[in-house]
Amino acid sequence: MKLVQKIGLSIFTLLAWATGTQAQMVYSCDFENATDRAAWILNSKPVNRPNLTLENNWYFGAPGQFGTAGQYGLYICSDTTTGKPIYQGTGNMFVTAYVDLPALTATPHTIRFDYRLAGSVTAKLDVWWVPQTVNPVSNNSPAPNYGGSKNGVKLASSLYGSATWKCFNYVFTPGTTMTVPGRLVFVWISSAGAANPPSACIDNIELFQGEGCTPAPTNLAYNDRMKLFSWSGSAAQYEVCSYNQTKDQLTPITTVNTTNAAMQFTDEGHYDLYVRSVCPDGSHSQWVQMSHFAWIPGLRCIDFFDFGASLMNTGICYVGTHTNSTSHTSLTFSNTPQVVDLGSGSPQSMHTLHTDLGEIDPNTTVNGGLKTVPDGEIASIRLGAYTNSGEDARIEYKYRVPPGQVSLVDLQYACVLNSGGHGEENPFFQLDILDAKGRQIPGCTHAYFVADQSGTAGSGWHQEGDIFWCDWKKVTFSLNKYGGQMLTIRLTASRCIFDTHFGYAYFTLNCRDGGMQGISCGDFSTDQFKAPSGDFNYRWYYQTDTLRTNVLSEDSVFNISINSDTVYVLEVINKEKVDGQYCSYELVADPNPRFPIAQVTRESITHEGCVNKVQYKNTSYVAVINRVTHEPTVSDKDTIENVIWDFGGLGELQTVDSIVSFEFPAEGGQFIVTARASMSGGVCDSVYSDTLNLPNLLQATKENNIEICNGESYTYHKPTGDIVITENFTDTIFGTNKYGCEALEITNVRVLESFIDPTDTVRICDTESYPFAGRMLNKTGFYKDTLLTARGCDSILSLDLTVNPQLQATMQTEYTVCPEDGLSLPFTLENGDYDSVTIYSDMAAQAQGFLPQYGFRKADVKFNELKLAIPNAGGNVNDFVLAGDYTFEIHLHTLYKECVDQIIPVTIRVNYSSSVVIQYGSYLFLYDAENNGGYDNWVSYQWYHNNELMVGYTEPQILMPDTTAEAEYFCMITDADGNSIATCPVHYQSPVYVGFEDVKTLHVYPTHVEAGQQVNVVEGGKVEVFDAVGRLIQVEDMTIGNQTIITAPQVSGVYFLRSGSRTARIIVK
Repeated sequence: MKLVQKIGLSIFTLLAWATGTQAQMVYSCDFENATDRAAWILNSKPVNRPNLTLENNWYFGAPGQFGTAGQYGLYICSDTTTGKPIYQGTGNMFVTAYVDLPALTATPHTIRFDYRLAGSVTAKLDVWWVPQTVNPVSNNSPAPNYGGSKNGVKLASSLYGSATWKCFNYVFTPGTTMTVPGRLVFVWISSAGAANPPSACIDNIELFQGEGCTPAPTNLAYNDRMKLFSWSGSAAQYEVCSYNQTKDQLTPITTVNTTNAAMQFTDEGHYDLYVRSVCPDGSHSQWVQMSHFAWIPGLRCIDFFDFGASLMNTGICYVGTHTNSTSHTSLTFSNTPQVVDLGSGSPQSMHTLHTDLGEIDPNTTVNGGLKTVPDGEIASIRLGAYTNSGEDARIEYKYRVPPGQVSLVDLQYACVLNSGGHGEENPFFQLDILDAKGRQIPGCTHAYFVADQSGTAGSGWHQEGDIFWCDWKKVTFSLNKYGGQMLTIRLTASRCIFDTHFGYAYFTLNCRDGGMQGISCGDFSTDQFKAPSGDFNYRWYYQTDTLRTNVLSEDSVFNISINSDTVYVLEVINKEKVDGQYCSYELVADPNPRFPIAQVTRESITHEGCVNKVQYKNTSYVAVINRVTHEPTVSDKDTIENVIWDFGGLGELQTVDSIVSFEFPAEGGQFIVTARASMSGGVCDSVYSDTLNLPNLLQATKENNIEICNGESYTYHKPTGDIVITENFTDTIFGTNKYGCEALEITNVRVLESFIDPTDTVRICDTESYPFAGRMLNKTGFYKDTLLTARGCDSILSLDLTVNPQLQATMQTEYTVCPEDGLSLPFTLENGDYDSVTIYSDMAAQAQGFLPQYGFRKADVKFNELKLAIPNAGGNVNDFVLAGDYTFEIHLHTLYKECVDQIIPVTIRVNYSSSVVIQYGSYLFLYDAENNGGYDNWVSYQWYHNNELMVGYTEPQILMPDTTAEAEYFCMITDADGNSIATCPVHYQSPVYVGFEDVKTLHVYPTHVEAGQQVNVVEGGKVEVFDAVGRLIQVEDMTIGNQTIITAPQVSGVYFLRSGSRTARIIVK
């Protein structure tokens, strides 16, 4: 895409123009086509100097491209790594770029191309047509001359002075020297001198026969108020676009059928506005351009461009004079705003805007003079005139300091002061920051510069005769102590007291957050603090170093441990002195997370004056969480930056005030009020919410209800006169309700008769009492009482009261059972009665097969004993309920509904089944997990005999010391989780055989063997081998003759052999 639109890049014939001539495209190139680029010869060198080194060269690339799309143009550059069109001006040189073209006819032709080149008289561009017999090489010598005997024709001479894109358009009639094949040559010429980029940039070249169909537009103008770009012209159509100089961006080309186009800018800065005529045949006139400065009100925190004599302006202008010639204390300004602005080019202007980025102050020349607009800005304000006599100038800007942040104001200034040798009576420039009452606020908020012949010139100032001037400097003022306050920034430029020497200054004002990076809110973690950028020096301290004696660092970046909770202090110091001192401010660097806490209380709801008014108290704060101890504290240095109130969609308010009120509609209704407290620019917030249900004040009526006894009277005071009432009466009038709203007022008079109330029948539980006639009753009975109404009318009350007993039962709360048994839960009824019982099982019990609940009717409960079956009690050991504690709730449901049920929690311990214990002769063994129901985490054991602890019996197998029939044994087993549960008891059983060592029915030899030795079992058949704890470890069935041969286990110990019902014991050494 490019500004010059073409039907194609080949030669084409245009339609007949109004003059009757025909036009023909000779050459067209926008450099986007690789074939086109390949036809160009860049930086050609003399044959005898092939290794010539040139500082500046032609290149293809984006810096030379002009359009809304595309990647290529032609440009001069001394260093392509910068990606910018820059050049060096250290000596004489010229560099060429050319392309071969066909011969021209001796009829009018037009050459047109887009270009930009700031340059100077020592850095410029020439364009030539030369015959192809001329070799336009580059060289480090003065500019070439292709005229004379070389038969060249110069088409453009010494182009420079435009940092923005322009369209070059030149109409010529070729002479005889151009009617042969030629070359179009672009020549960059430079010599010693300061560089002034951009260098030469070329795009969208057209060479065609003819002069064009329609004149280019004229009288270009832009209307800021209407946002309208307009021009004069006679074409039916025009193409328009704009170029943002700051962003180097071109808008898409649009076509309009009028001599104006809507054009609105979203960014501040300098724009070039382009327009060209569209010819009936589709060709175009040349592009014409105007420059425009766009300033958008409200985009800056201080709209310092917005100045004038109206109180609606951000900056209000004043004019002043000296009432006498003794000192500057006689300087007086009028209270009536006045602006003197005759344009930036007028010496008489006292308050004027300068927007020319290349403009040099007319009273300065040293070092190239003073630029009226500083680098990086789009404009500046000049305060003061530079005439021989005149008045003094002042501007006052109102600025509300943002709450909850470190607010900095940057003043950039450049002074031009004409010294008259008067000392302190010389011209001066001054800045003051004032509070809402016009008082100077404490701290570095005053700056004063006076023209003298001593210190000023030596402090970065320049002297030219009796004029002292300083180049652009920046000073920064910290206003973080004044969050939420409205301040005045006053700037004053004064002439000398004798009104014979001028003084003026250029300035810009900006504000920014001066807080440091690395401090945020919420769950963040930091190991680095970054100081605010600017012309500052820095010093870091521990916060506990109150005397500021130990400087930890002077770098802008301060690194800490990621786990540190140490708080530091940063001192930020201006590099420029203000009134002889280096102003500074301090920041606290706290790495601990911070959170806003919205803390709001509703203080009152009132309805006076027919208004629903609600008042809140805001005590929101910032909480700091220590990232080591995780302890919260209320921050003593951070504040809530903003609180946004939403009053149920009826209105929104942003304020950090402690008291906030809002008036809701008299119609009332439900409203949700929120207060969103935030910090760190809204990154973190906390929300308070309150739901209001407000009455409809308009519908509320005032109702007067009066009761009198039969035979009495009431005097009704009606606005039209009093009325004596002796019977039931109702009247309505129009008045004011209790909220102060206009409403109906109703008066009701009711005549009361003596009456007997129906008897109340009441049932209560014996744990409560019933109020009757001023007494608390808790016994069954029939009660009466006689009362008087407020008017003394009799009223007889009767009560039939029944008091029922509260259900109360007692029962054991802990039971121990074996999984093979049933469960009996007896209870004793102490008071009241029940009609049913429900037993609820916990989840652990349900997992073992217990039902979620069991129900019992009273008729099914015999002798107040609840019978509960244990699941799988008749199964094998692998199906039994797991040993452990299970919780059940016994719900006894009261017979009397006015009383409450009784709930008794019961814990039932299920012991290990006795089947986990096996007796072999006089030994007792505990089965392993494969035979004990799956218990595999037993770690310790303690055996008991007849409920007495057996000291030293702590193995999973024991030799029973008591083999009487009455002997009872059980083992207390502790598992890996620390749970100790007993086995159900086992009794000594007389064995079929006496003992393993005495068994003769299973003949084994040898009985004392080595590991892995062969053991012979006579008539053994299938033989099982168990270890000492009853675990089956191997099975052998290798029979040779009448013997079974087994291999002894590899681990030493006692082992038992079993074949059928016969057993024997062997010992492996």
